Amino acid sequence: MIKLRNKISVMALILFSVSVFAQQNSNIEKDVHIAANKILTLCKMNKFSDAAVYIAYHGTDKKRENKDHYNPNIREEKSKINRICRKIRSLEVISKSYEIGKVKIIKGPSSLNYSVKIKFRSSDQTIGIKFIFVKVKGNYLLSDID
Repeated sequence: MIKLRNKISVMALILFSVSVFAQQNSNIEKDVHIAANKILTLCKMNKFSDAAVYIAYHGTDKKRENKDHYNPNIREEKSKINRICRKIRSLEVISKSYEIGKVKIIKGPSSLNYSVKIKFRSSDQTIGIKFIFVKVKGNYLLSDID
């Protein structure tokens, strides 16, 4: 009888853990999709400075690398923001629609990366581009575009 109770307890714990893990993945997927939609919308509207808070910093200050977003008030960072947003905007301009795929969690060298393929569709062509996000201070920031 005790062995049966232990087995039932272990099974309940496993099921609970799986349920919690599935819920966390669902929240990650939703949050990454929200961040992707925001940056796509802001870039399409030419609001590049507003998009800066959704783009992870990459530059000479290694303490900020993938731990902060770009600052549009710093000229060097503004030029990087503009380059990234123009690239995203060019994909949107040639497309009639886009579709954000499932999020894949990838272990990076210093943190988890959240990879999502975005399909940009025109009337006769689909271009799939991988967007890589990192989680910084509770927010998902665009770290790279493949």
